[in-house]
Amino acid sequence: MEVCTFNFDELNSVMLGRQGENGVRQIVIDLGDWPTVLDGPDVMIVALRPGESSLYVPAGVTVSGSEVAWEIDSVDTALDGAGYAEIRLSKDGAIKKSHRFTTKISRSLMGNGEPAQPQPPEWAAEIMQSVADATTAAEGAAADAAAAASEAA
Repeated sequence: MEVCTFNFDELNSVMLGRQGENGVRQIVIDLGDWPTVLDGPDVMIVALRPGESSLYVPAGVTVSGSEVAWEIDSVDTALDGAGYAEIRLSKDGAIKKSHRFTTKISRSLMGNGEPAQPQPPEWAAEIMQSVADATTAAEGAAADAAAAASEAA
C-alpha cells in the first residue's frame, strides 16, 4: 500500500488516486498539537465527493496519537474530479473544524476489463457474410421447391 504523509499546517491538496481504486493508498495527516484545543477529542474526516452536495464520513479513518490515517477505498474514488475534505474534532458538543482541503481523483477506464471478442479480418468477414447470404438463399429455394412439389401433387 502506498502511504502519503502530510503535515496538517501544509495540507492543501490530496491526490486520493484513480477512479475506482480500492485499498492501495493511505493518506496520513500529522495533526501536531492541533487536537489539544479540545483536550482529547474525537477526530473524524468529513468529505465531499466531486459533483455531489452531500457530505459523507469515509469508512477507513483511524487515529493514532497525533496522526489521522485515511485508507482510500472505492467509495472515496468512485467519481473523478476535485472534491473537498476537512478534519473535525468534537467533544461534549464542541466542534472544531480544520481548513478545507481539496481532494483529487484522476479519471480512469471503468469496468472489469472483459476480453474483447476477436474480430475477423475484413476479407474473412466478407466471405462469412457471403456464405450466410448463400445459406439463406438456398433455404428459401428449398422452401419454394417444397411448396411447388406440394401443389403439383
